[in-house]
Amino acid sequence: MLVSKNHNISIKTLSSADLGLTGKTNQTHIGLPQHFQEGWEKFYGNKVNVQKGFLAFNNPKPDVVSIYTNAIKSKNGSIRSPKIISTNKDNGNNLPYDSVINKIRQAKIFFKDIDSTMLFIFCINMELEPIVIISEFNKKILHYLTNKTSVIKNEKIPTKLFNPKSMEYITIHSLCEKILNRKDFL
Repeated sequence: MLVSKNHNISIKTLSSADLGLTGKTNQTHIGLPQHFQEGWEKFYGNKVNVQKGFLAFNNPKPDVVSIYTNAIKSKNGSIRSPKIISTNKDNGNNLPYDSVINKIRQAKIFFKDIDSTMLFIFCINMELEPIVIISEFNKKILHYLTNKTSVIKNEKIPTKLFNPKSMEYITIHSLCEKILNRKDFL
């Protein structure tokens, strides 16, 4: 599977709450950067967007998943940024695939170090389908990103957006391809 070179890529490390590991949590979503998709504010509004997508994590072939997205709203009611949610409770227009959020939370057990930090990447493939990549944020990836980008803050990555025109985009795109093709970082 190839990652499009014409679409934004979002990257961040996931918190324990994102992974559902903090016991009782109010965390219901994984946030995406505000400008991940051009014009998303008009498209999402108050409705849930339902898409077939792919989840890649320590597996030879990405799993087909349901990706449900809508908007994070501020207390004043304004729309702030898109988010991935676990299901479409609004109108039941669910797809027959597992939810990407539920699969991400289950994926943690498949990694070598259960206490490791997890890397989350959201990108688009050449067929314009969303791909979520989950990987251990291991020393090789940390070293690669530290040497080639400015995204690392205290050995973590805050939510960061790369557009195809940014200088660091090629590095992030290459990382996506290497993880998807199981090269160098596993």
